Amino acid sequence: MIFYNFIHNEAGGDELHIDGEITSEDGGWWGASGQIVARRFRQQLARCGDVTVFINSPGGDVFAGAEIYTALREHKGKVTVKISGIAASAASVIAMAGDEVLMSPVAYMMIHDPWTYAMGNAREMEHQAQVLREIGEGLIAAYTTKTGKSRDEIADMLAAETYMNAEQAVREGFADGILYEEAQEPAQQPQQAMMMQARRYGPAAICAMVRAADAAHAKPAAQNPDAKRRAEIAQRAQIIADYYIDIKGREDILKIHARGKPLGDDVDLKSIARGTAGFAGADLENLLNEAAIMATRSKRRFIMQADIDEAILKVVMGPEKKSRVVSERARRLTAYHESGHAIASFFLKNSDPVHYITIIPRGAAGGFTWYRKAEDAENFTSRGEMFDSIVSALGGRIAEQLFLDDISTDRKSTRLNSSHEWISRMPSSA
Repeated sequence: MIFYNFIHNEAGGDELHIDGEITSEDGGWWGASGQIVARRFRQQLARCGDVTVFINSPGGDVFAGAEIYTALREHKGKVTVKISGIAASAASVIAMAGDEVLMSPVAYMMIHDPWTYAMGNAREMEHQAQVLREIGEGLIAAYTTKTGKSRDEIADMLAAETYMNAEQAVREGFADGILYEEAQEPAQQPQQAMMMQARRYGPAAICAMVRAADAAHAKPAAQNPDAKRRAEIAQRAQIIADYYIDIKGREDILKIHARGKPLGDDVDLKSIARGTAGFAGADLENLLNEAAIMATRSKRRFIMQADIDEAILKVVMGPEKKSRVVSERARRLTAYHESGHAIASFFLKNSDPVHYITIIPRGAAGGFTWYRKAEDAENFTSRGEMFDSIVSALGGRIAEQLFLDDISTDRKSTRLNSSHEWISRMPSSA
């Protein structure tokens, strides 16, 4: 059965519908049948001008998906992708070929590492693993080209088997917009529409839209029909990025996204709202979705507070990397370093309480100390709070010096960087 269908519409251009599992028919993509499918697809696409690709597919043959992706990327006309249901696995790769990717508000996208069934001896299995790794690098290239994310960021998302709704996909750069959203924004009230957009997507999403706007401006005008709209988005980005949801707003958003999700007795939405200062609406939605997935994987009927805590860490810092090889020296150094942060903070009256500490790598960090804010940050910071922040940030380096007689350096250390920031902002003594 052919999984795609070309439709020529004299009034509205050409359409390509990809429905169901992506296959190469019965011969494998590199077999005779697969070659026929590839050649037939290219011939049909060559007859099209601008084409709209409708996708509702769980994925399938990665090589078939790669061939379609390449053909669409090389197509001379504009390619608009509209995801109506789900674009998962190989289907999500095809979606990355679109000059513009739009999703239905109820659609989903899923990306994951390639996998296969295999059998044979150790040497054959090792070879198959290497093949999968090479295929994975190809997938990463397609996703990074579209999103602008780093290779490591995409690799982490693939390893975690990431599901994204329309808002999440826009926020992460995998999609450019959501279908039908323009009709929902009151054009006669641009300021109100702007704030509605901020509440819906959050500052992180706006930043992704700005990055997309910058990328769009780099294209020739003929390939950039939405340049004006993207420029308007970029102009209002700073205003939207400054939008802030207070604790009451976060609790209300959590209540909305908690509907239909079975919560355990130990889950307190008000407490979660208190510990998620700085989270946008989309972040809170992602938080509860991640917690639900974790509960399901643990075969539990209810979402527990432990699921919530882990989901917060995943949203903020990325997934755990338990498979990362860490030397005993590095583990010992990390343990003393993070303990230094925690102990210093314990004796500081102006420091936020330590909620979680770990030496398991997560995201780009080899370990970290998580502080849970007691309340939303105010519009000002006292000299005492700045000083205690510096002490807390430097506590890790002091612990290394005291117990290991040495100090490490990490260009990505957010705690160390924050100490420099606080020092630069501190008012001088009278």
